[in-house]
Amino acid sequence: MRSALTWLLQHPVFRQRPLRTFCRWVFWQVRQRLTDKPLRLGFVNGSSLMIHPREGLTGYWYVILPDYDDHVFLLRFLRKEDRFFDIGANAGAYSVLAASVGSEVLSLEPVPETFERLVVNSRLNVASRIKPLQLAVGDSPGRVRITTDLGPGNHLTMNVSEESPSIEVDLVTMKCLSEKEGGPTFVKIDVEGYELEVLQGAGDLLSSRELIGFLIETFRPNNWHLPKFQELECLLAKYGFLPYAYDAAANRLYKLEKPSDGFNNTLYLRDINVVKQRLAETHQWPVL
Repeated sequence: MRSALTWLLQHPVFRQRPLRTFCRWVFWQVRQRLTDKPLRLGFVNGSSLMIHPREGLTGYWYVILPDYDDHVFLLRFLRKEDRFFDIGANAGAYSVLAASVGSEVLSLEPVPETFERLVVNSRLNVASRIKPLQLAVGDSPGRVRITTDLGPGNHLTMNVSEESPSIEVDLVTMKCLSEKEGGPTFVKIDVEGYELEVLQGAGDLLSSRELIGFLIETFRPNNWHLPKFQELECLLAKYGFLPYAYDAAANRLYKLEKPSDGFNNTLYLRDINVVKQRLAETHQWPVL
């Protein structure tokens, strides 16, 4: 709880609305001890999310936009004509956010219980814009095992005897998805260490000029020295995708020059002038 409270106190929304945010945190801490029932949250641009106690979306209840700079970037960058791939969607918060600005969303989540929550959140909103698929994404089609009881930390595993229970799920590639559903403008990837495999399965999609960028959970300051992470950045750089961070308050992108620069999530962008033009056209704050 101490680390969660530290995160809350440092969050931009807490600095803007400290009393309101702290009261929301206290309310949720008390409520989740009294009931396991979900609560509906008013989200961005008139959308909604169902928040369950002790799940990965609780940060949304506290501050609406827990990944603040990343969320604001997408709200300003995405357009109605865009297609957004949410790979490792969990209960669908990023999918709902992208759909709230009118983008078409392909939302992928392999764990059955989590997928059910994704479907509920899709139906709460403009369901026609969000297509949920119960699939994992990797470097080649097939079947793979995934843990089922770790919430947002569920991950692919080759170890059947791992302490956490697991199930076998269908595995597809980003290339196959694009050929069937249409290519994305932007892709969010949060797959607990299998980001490189997802990109390796993209094939010639990475050279498509329609694809402008990625938001990938990398934990870059901690992982920059790992060979697998370095291979990921080399693969992206080969196709012109370079690492950036976004400052929502200044509406400014800045390139990550040092290998250890950055945060938990990293933007990888090309056609940077196109991105900057989009941001300049929509500099207003999101509607919360």
